[in-house]
Amino acid sequence: MRGKTIHSDGRNIILKVLKFFDDEKSNKRMSYPLDKVIQRTCAANGPSTSTASPSANTELTEPRLSTPGKKRKRATKKRTLDNFDLVALRNIVNSFYTVKKEIPTLRKILTAANRDINFLGEKGTLRKILIDELGYKFKKCKNARTILIQKPDIAAWRVFANCNNYTTYRSNTTH
Repeated sequence: MRGKTIHSDGRNIILKVLKFFDDEKSNKRMSYPLDKVIQRTCAANGPSTSTASPSANTELTEPRLSTPGKKRKRATKKRTLDNFDLVALRNIVNSFYTVKKEIPTLRKILTAANRDINFLGEKGTLRKILIDELGYKFKKCKNARTILIQKPDIAAWRVFANCNNYTTYRSNTTH
């Protein structure tokens, strides 16, 4: 153990064991008989016998005890789409309403996106993209299902932008 740091928990255990054996030495007798191993261990370390018994049984079957490792944050696999794919995804959603005449669900949009634009994300990623980047939101309807709709301010902005583009186009093409 030379050169290794002993943290406060380990130092506390060492001090408890040292005090236990020092008390036995000063009393000139053992606190517990040698055949009561778990009771002696508990008296020396401080935990109850119910805590020490499972550890002792594990030690008999497995030679080395392991402690849980440090909890680490998992790296996020952030999927980003370029503008072309975002427009394609918006067109997929709109095609459900206009062409197929059905309410789009995440599952349906995901299969269409996998097929059409090779989208590699999952449902959660698709939901985030639809809400955060494309301006959609999910709204509950009467039968407790959620439907996908465009946020009103995004839809109004899109209409206004298209009108401006149209008037600019018309002014440039007329003689």
